[in-house]
Amino acid sequence: MGGAVHTIALDASRKVVFFVGEFDSVGDTDRTNLAAVDTRTGSATAWDVPVVGTVDVVARLRSGAVAVGGEIESVGALRRNGLAALTADGSR
Repeated sequence: MGGAVHTIALDASRKVVFFVGEFDSVGDTDRTNLAAVDTRTGSATAWDVPVVGTVDVVARLRSGAVAVGGEIESVGALRRNGLAALTADGSR
């Protein structure tokens, strides 16, 4: 990680770990403050959600969505005020 990790959450399949915090990369892959990492390879997955602001908490919801919170200003092109829910494919 190129920075600090604040929280992690494991998905239900135990194949992906979600990391949030203040970072700009996972290994050689650019990721900003939010990343999904394959538990088998340790590499960032294709799940790439652009977020502006520090992400402090992450939780996997029963629906399969990923909830994030913190000093978030936007997720993708959508303005958010501190909280966002994302689908497992990264859509908002």
